Amino acid sequence: MTPDSDPECIFCKIVGGQIPAAVIYKNDQVTAFRDINPQMPLHVLVVPNKHVANTEVLEPQHDALVGAVVRAARDIARQEGVAERGYRLVINTGRDALNTVPHLHMHMLASCAMSSARRQARSPCLSGRRAATRPRKPTVPSTPART
Repeated sequence: MTPDSDPECIFCKIVGGQIPAAVIYKNDQVTAFRDINPQMPLHVLVVPNKHVANTEVLEPQHDALVGAVVRAARDIARQEGVAERGYRLVINTGRDALNTVPHLHMHMLASCAMSSARRQARSPCLSGRRAATRPRKPTVPSTPART
C-alpha cells in the first residue's frame, strides 16, 4: 500500500497486487481489469491507481488523473478492438447509482450494440441474462362502468 491508497479498499488492493484480478491495462496512473460480474461481453473497470472515493470529492488537482482514466479507456477500446464500433463509459456515484466500491472507477461496456431495454431483453448479446429494465407501472384491469 502507498500513502495514496486506502488499506480497506478492494480496488486499492487490486492496484497494489494484493488481490488477483484479470488486469488488462496498467500504467503509473491507471489500472484496468475485467469486471467479475460482466453486464456486456466487454465489461472493464478502469480505476485510478491513487485512491479517490468518488466524483463528489474531485478537486482541480484531480483533473490530470481523471483525464488519464478516460485516455486509458480509449486505449483499452483500441486494444480490445471496439474503438471503431463504439463503447460506453459510465461512472456511478453514490448508493442510488448502485456504486458499491468507494473508489472512483469507470465502467467500459462494449461488444454489443446498445439499444432500448425492450430490444436488449431479446438480445443474444446478454448471453441469457435478462436486461435491466425500469419497473413497469402496475396495470389496473378495466371494470365496466356501473349504470
